[in-house]
Amino acid sequence: MIKNTLYERMSKIRDLINMSRKQHILLQDRVMWRILCAAMDDIEDTEKILEDFLKEDFDSSDKGIEFLPTYDVCDTLIAQQTSVEKLHESLKIPYTKDPSLENIRQICIDTKEHLKNEGIGKAPIPTNIPDLIANQKYIFRKILNRVINTLRDEELEHRRKFKSKKLYSTFHITSYWFEKIYDAIFSEESPHALMVGGHVNSILSSVNEFKADLKEREEPDDNISDIYENINYSLEHIKKYFCSNENTHLQEKDVYIFAYFARRQVKELESIAQYLDEKYSQGHIP
Repeated sequence: MIKNTLYERMSKIRDLINMSRKQHILLQDRVMWRILCAAMDDIEDTEKILEDFLKEDFDSSDKGIEFLPTYDVCDTLIAQQTSVEKLHESLKIPYTKDPSLENIRQICIDTKEHLKNEGIGKAPIPTNIPDLIANQKYIFRKILNRVINTLRDEELEHRRKFKSKKLYSTFHITSYWFEKIYDAIFSEESPHALMVGGHVNSILSSVNEFKADLKEREEPDDNISDIYENINYSLEHIKKYFCSNENTHLQEKDVYIFAYFARRQVKELESIAQYLDEKYSQGHIP
């Protein structure tokens, strides 16, 4: 994307709102999410119309040809202003109307009224449209820069809030509990055979703590719900094998497979925790 354009700024805004945590929050309100997406599309679409207008070479002797694009561009300038307001509203970022934009809007309204009242070719168009477009571009570059900075600052402030609390530490002794479960599986005389239920509960407690920490940070975890289910399913079968008085069809190798699979799934959560810890330690966003 060409530098110093509205397109570049909109691309950066899209990157920021599509970060997993921000998108997760925004998607809680589907209606507002659709408004946001429409506003971003409209800002870019109206910018394309304005750029195309500036590239046209109109015959000044034909007032009919000049009338139509001028009327459309006035509509487009107004529509772009509305879309930028909607962008702020959907992101819950305060928006103060710029007096210069209000002036541009009023000029566009007056120009449209003039064109309708005077008719095609009966009076010269009183507006320098390229100047209006240039002024609006200049103002919106600054406004969209503030949106980008606000989104960045919000994310960095959130990271600073949780930076010192490491998610990875939630699983710091799960390896120990799994080792003791393996001991119990392969040795009937292992003292840990009587403590498997406690080891399982400790592992599940770590997983639940991880889930709670993600919720507190407003990080999405719906994409790893299957991992939670796999861990619960495997560990509950292990617990039943050692702790239930009921007969079970499980054999020693079955229980080992459940333990091995549960350990691999917990390692997946550990990798996610480590990735998030690294992300939260970063003090900048590109």
